[in-house]
Amino acid sequence: MLKKGPSLIKKWELYGEAHLSNEELWALFWENGRQNLGEAKAQLDAAGGFSSLMHSSFDPMTSNLKFSKKKVFLWKIFQEIIKRQSTYPKKHILNKPEKIFDLVKGDFLGKNIEICMVIGRNKNKECMFKEEIGSGDSQKVFCQTRDVFRSSLIYNVEEFILVHNHSSPFLAPSKEDLITTKTIQRIGTLLGLEMIDHLIVHEENFLSLYQLGYLRQRESY
Repeated sequence: MLKKGPSLIKKWELYGEAHLSNEELWALFWENGRQNLGEAKAQLDAAGGFSSLMHSSFDPMTSNLKFSKKKVFLWKIFQEIIKRQSTYPKKHILNKPEKIFDLVKGDFLGKNIEICMVIGRNKNKECMFKEEIGSGDSQKVFCQTRDVFRSSLIYNVEEFILVHNHSSPFLAPSKEDLITTKTIQRIGTLLGLEMIDHLIVHEENFLSLYQLGYLRQRESY
């Protein structure tokens, strides 16, 4: 069953906005929590995700999504605020796996399906973006390879981290996890993007494939 508004508002009260998923933020912003998450996710997918909404020519007035004039006005103002904020110094310094886990763990709390996220950072190890790029069922996650690199190219970053969750406490990487990591790492190298780490998370625990030696070891993380 899909979560409705009151549960989203309660989650916001308990954990804060940083611990809400993209579709949860969208549902709260656009419909004050009344919109269900399935519809919110469908709208985000149709618009091309948060990165497209914030940093492209997305125009709600000409999109196939039904927005009132008031919502269009609010979105235009919100979009401009985000664009201006993106020029300010970033607060999240991602210089070790624990910092990455602290940044994303709220996005995975209570999830009974697998979700994949990508995080980009600049050369100063500052977080430039965090984006959910795919979801699946309790055993696997579905995402397009191009979505892993899209935001890195939009934000012009050279380093990224992949994060996905396991629905069970067993965090050891599967054969598919390792194959995917090597594939993404190889494609990223061809694009001039370095994959720093791949975290597997579950509730309050995580595992770093960098720390396990599956990714190129650096002088500093």
